Amino acid sequence: MADLHKFPFPVIAGVKHGRSPCEVLRVGGVSDEMDKDIGRPVIRIKGSVSANNYIEFDGISLVGRYFYFQMKLLKPNIATLHLELLLQSRTKAQPLRLRITISTLYQKAKCVGTILRLPFP
Repeated sequence: MADLHKFPFPVIAGVKHGRSPCEVLRVGGVSDEMDKDIGRPVIRIKGSVSANNYIEFDGISLVGRYFYFQMKLLKPNIATLHLELLLQSRTKAQPLRLRITISTLYQKAKCVGTILRLPFP
């Protein structure tokens, strides 16, 4: 269990590591590939309309303090990344819903309720 953070790709792919697998929904141009630049397996999402090309994880049950992802832009002028998180607390019954949006369309960081908007440099 302690070494789960070292193997993020199998956890995301839904492979069991002593717990139930996560549900992965792939919509549109989503494929598993080996990236030649970094020499690692990646999930590549291609398409001009983000609402038609995305990946959704349910029950990923991350363990540890850090969540790491890397994004490579094919078109450098416009990019938007949405992370919608449902955070469960051990002390509270109600989970916290949090949406983090990172985009080149924002000029400065802004927090609106449970939505955090961050500029992408």
